[in-house]
Amino acid sequence: AFQGPDDNILVTVAAGEDDTDNDFINDAYPGIICGVVSDDLDAPISNVTLELYADTNGDGLPDGTPLATTTTDGETGQYCFEDVEYGDYVVVQIQPDGFSDDTDFDETTGPDDPDGDDSAEGTDNDIPVTITPTEGDFDNNFHELRCPDIPQILGPDTLYVCDGGVVTFEAIEQLLVGATYEWDFGDGATPSTATGAGPHDVEYAWTGANEDPGTIVTLTISKEGCPSETSDVALFIVSPPTDATIDADLSDVCVD
Repeated sequence: AFQGPDDNILVTVAAGEDDTDNDFINDAYPGIICGVVSDDLDAPISNVTLELYADTNGDGLPDGTPLATTTTDGETGQYCFEDVEYGDYVVVQIQPDGFSDDTDFDETTGPDDPDGDDSAEGTDNDIPVTITPTEGDFDNNFHELRCPDIPQILGPDTLYVCDGGVVTFEAIEQLLVGATYEWDFGDGATPSTATGAGPHDVEYAWTGANEDPGTIVTLTISKEGCPSETSDVALFIVSPPTDATIDADLSDVCVD
């Protein structure tokens, strides 16, 4: 033992002796687990929290309390757990606000990295990882659907319009894949509804009710896999048609 670890053990065997316990204990070098969190535009998502759990029974599910916690880089969306001892683990993502699940699995495939491909289980915000000594286990990636935010329109949200007046509506488009925009232009509007971000030209006829208290314009933005967002985006006060007739008494009119 005084020689230190040097991969050999000096042994002297006496006659009839069983010299046991000449043991080699190897310290495995740790590995690293990395991945990226991005949206369906392949844009990185920053400050997403990820936790590393032990998988003590090898069932692909996290056990116990987190061994480590990290967040994604603000520019690249990358995360890493360093100095991970060999064994079975599960990376768990804390779902970021404003997003919905798309996919999560180890995108490195083949015999060199068979772990982590739990895509058959569907999206569940975790990826199982098996680390061997000195292994760099990469591409444990989480893809998120960027979901609609509160709808907004270009221009003022409160206006006055005369009977027969035309108003143009246009939504502020959000950076979304596959989003739909559905309008309800309110009482007295022609057309009464429309789809798409716009611009949409809408004519208003006075109905009385759309003068007081006015007519509300609503906009709903939807995307498959996400909750829809609906908002009242404008209030319009419609003035009645003007009356140009003169009310006067025309009897007994004298001209001198």
